[in-house]
Amino acid sequence: MSGGNPFAISDLGLPSKWFYNWVEDSSIIHMQPEGATTECLTCLKSGTFTIKPFDMRDSTPSPNDIFGVHIPITEVYDPLYNSHYVYSYWLSYRSGVDGIADGLSVHLAWFELYDSLFGAYYDSMFYYPNEWNDNKLDAIVKKGNCYHIAPASYIRDKDLLAAEAVQPVACVESLDSGNSLEVNVSFLDPLSPPPKQVDAIEHSLTCGSGILDQEFDASETHLIHVKGTGKNGQVRVWQCNSDVYSQAMLYDSYPYAHVNYASLQGYGATKRLPAYQGCNVNSMPSLTYKSDYDETYVLVPSTKKDATPAGSITKVKVSCSVSSCATNQYKLNNKCVQCPIDMPRSNAGSSSINNCFSCPGGTSLPHPLATVCTLSDDFLPISRSKGWRVWVPEYQTVSKIRWGVKLLEFYATSDCSGSAYIPNGIAINSRNFGTAPDLAFSDSAGAWSGKADNDGAIWVGMTFSAVKSVQCVKLVCTSNSVTEVRVQALVGNSEDSWANVWVQKDLDTAKNVEQILSFEHPPTVPPTEPPTKYPTESPTKEPTSEPTKHPTATPSTSSSPTSLPTEAPTKRPTEQLTNFSTNYPTRVPTKEPTRQLTQRPTETPTSEPTISPTQKPTKVSTSVSTSEPTISPTQDPTKTPTDFPTTKMPTASPTKSVVPSFAPTERECKENKDDKFLKKVRQQKNKVVLKTCSWLGEQEESIRQNLCSKSREFQDFKPAWKVCPITCQFCIQCVDNDDQKFLSRMKSNGKPEKKDCAWLRSKSSYKKSIVCNRNESFRRFQPARNTCYATCNSCPGWIVDAPNS
Repeated sequence: MSGGNPFAISDLGLPSKWFYNWVEDSSIIHMQPEGATTECLTCLKSGTFTIKPFDMRDSTPSPNDIFGVHIPITEVYDPLYNSHYVYSYWLSYRSGVDGIADGLSVHLAWFELYDSLFGAYYDSMFYYPNEWNDNKLDAIVKKGNCYHIAPASYIRDKDLLAAEAVQPVACVESLDSGNSLEVNVSFLDPLSPPPKQVDAIEHSLTCGSGILDQEFDASETHLIHVKGTGKNGQVRVWQCNSDVYSQAMLYDSYPYAHVNYASLQGYGATKRLPAYQGCNVNSMPSLTYKSDYDETYVLVPSTKKDATPAGSITKVKVSCSVSSCATNQYKLNNKCVQCPIDMPRSNAGSSSINNCFSCPGGTSLPHPLATVCTLSDDFLPISRSKGWRVWVPEYQTVSKIRWGVKLLEFYATSDCSGSAYIPNGIAINSRNFGTAPDLAFSDSAGAWSGKADNDGAIWVGMTFSAVKSVQCVKLVCTSNSVTEVRVQALVGNSEDSWANVWVQKDLDTAKNVEQILSFEHPPTVPPTEPPTKYPTESPTKEPTSEPTKHPTATPSTSSSPTSLPTEAPTKRPTEQLTNFSTNYPTRVPTKEPTRQLTQRPTETPTSEPTISPTQKPTKVSTSVSTSEPTISPTQDPTKTPTDFPTTKMPTASPTKSVVPSFAPTERECKENKDDKFLKKVRQQKNKVVLKTCSWLGEQEESIRQNLCSKSREFQDFKPAWKVCPITCQFCIQCVDNDDQKFLSRMKSNGKPEKKDCAWLRSKSSYKKSIVCNRNESFRRFQPARNTCYATCNSCPGWIVDAPNS
């Protein structure tokens, strides 16, 4: 029953005994990174446990004995065999085999679940702490060591996101050989690992870019990150030392066990390259390794101090060649390049950027190497577009097959007050059951009944010939309602490019209920802490640390706010708030968020010129001139790949467009407050009236929108939308919002962890990619990709089309 082995004493594994109730559930510790949840009320997120051997033949277990730790990973359904597979990590201790009793056993186990008559098929695999060691009796975590259970390729292939989310760390603290061991179990967060215990000097090599050829001080530990290895890059390592025995170890992921937990050098390694004393550069010991998940780490540990003479050198060479690129990459100049952010998906082995395609609207790629796009709660603060629609995945409909909409209206006001836009555009929909999408915009007794497109989404909306400013949607559903909905705006120049503007959850699914979807976009700038640079409109409760300037002799009586804060406080506050952000943050957030990001480019230029023109000019010229910008984006990618991946997974079928849908237009997103635009032309002698962008920003919303909607030019004078695109809200700028914090993650205790863009910029490319691809938001805190546009390479990259004449 144990599957056959050469051991004299043989047992079924602990997972099998537990499954068949030979080991009671009360003798198993269940753990997961979140701790206790409604799905697992008894789950822990950390703890220290005394584990007894589960294979003791001559003793009777007591009710309080603990025999192992069970850590569930994921469940995967296989439609081919109509089977469900449940994958878990198991930590156990056994005494019936010599050698194994000296440490903790780690298994990856899975059950293929059948009907109740047969039960399940079970299989498992050992985790070897020293993977390169062929001795199975040494496949244990020994006393005084910690083992980071990194996700193996086998489980990554099953469920990449779940595999990377569950990374246990098991530390064997004490051992009573043959009777029990004490183990501490916790979970590693790669974004917040524990402090380094080994000072490893880090290097990097991009696959396909040449050879790393170095001489390392043998008394130091060096770590080489080989990145961009694609699907099956060939990594070759040479190393030797003339004075002492030396070695290099290869890992599929960062060697946390040794570097951060000070465990044995080989813990977590997949290959080892030893080199005995002596070093002939023409015949150095070497090995070749196939890297299958886009990266490999090479650790060159320090040699033994008591045997190493001062000044001893370890010679190291590392090369890498790309054979086939991974999912969401394409091959260019013998390197694997990530697909662009607006077309993040490609199949493994792609050889051109033309093989990249978009995620369906409303979805995003959850991981740079993921194979499917997932539902996104991410949204952008867009209020102006030529196309608007409501969107829902098929499985979020009440009927699981159709969505009925009796009325759909778009409003310029934030509370759907006033008159809705006249539905004089072109009604669009995913597909329908013989009911035209126009019925959703009609007061007739009929209704639109929609069904899913090829991507599994149901949607209905309208495109207009001119830009419409929308801040609220009114929706009335039939009995075929939905549980949540995403409001989306058409962006860029492609009819297939849609972005979430708002996500409304917990909808009332009753028939004919009028529901208001108001876009409550978070403010772009948080309130400042006291004391403020300028006096507040009302006195503070506590005295400020510095005295304020003297008030003006005469108070201001203006009914509208000034464009800049006054030097001294007004006697009474203005009667209305400003529509645009002030040059300095207000003490209290505005009622409505501003729609544009920062109004100025960065203060200093980049150290090297960019290959393609930046979306914002630098204030100071670069040291080396850039080449002339092209009128439109080139088909080819940049000469060098980005530092970290920016995309995610495949759609059911590629989109029509192969050119990035978020391509920049000819118009630059910049303005000067003193630049003048054409306000109007007087009939007499064609006299022109000019106004500045600063003046425009001080006007009421209705006046500003009216001027920004005009497109007339006269002689050399341009309309407002061309001269003042930021004030007219025709662009989103591609810069990090350093004044706004984003949601890094939700902690296991349910509290949000908030970070700023400066923190994100300081992280490694791999960590950036993880944070930038998260979609969760919490109250006013958006994900990093909606705050750190430049760092996440998530710039929308468009300017809304110009108004019609």
